[in-house]
Amino acid sequence: MLRRYFLAAIAACAVAPFDRFAARAQSPAQTAVRAAQAAFVAAVRAADGSAIAALLADEFVYQHVTGNDYSKADIVRIFSTREITVDQAGPIEATIRDYGSVALSFGSVRIAGTLGGTPYAGRLRFVDLWRRDADRWLLVHRNSELLS
Repeated sequence: MLRRYFLAAIAACAVAPFDRFAARAQSPAQTAVRAAQAAFVAAVRAADGSAIAALLADEFVYQHVTGNDYSKADIVRIFSTREITVDQAGPIEATIRDYGSVALSFGSVRIAGTLGGTPYAGRLRFVDLWRRDADRWLLVHRNSELLS
């Protein structure tokens, strides 16, 4: 049961559209991170393992409230095999803070989907850490909590 909760939280965190606060004035880094988040959402929805992998840093770790850590390879496998689907996501309420070569994104979103055919739904709170790598942004760390 805990594994299902965890995987649902991963899915929700990864696939929500990140545009609720996009209209506010943003730094170029904030704009680029929003674009990277949108690309990640599209890759996850398409179950495109190559595109997902291209957006995650090699050192990527998903740290769940249970204390379990999941690697880049774990996340690519989970989404590309459609172990998780996301049927509804949004609107997301996200704030992106620009710290130069690092950006922090945090907020919440209402989500719903299936995990191995079993439905899940709730409000997801998340924190993502992004790192600039030359001309692109890579997701380095993710933490989330699925609330009912």
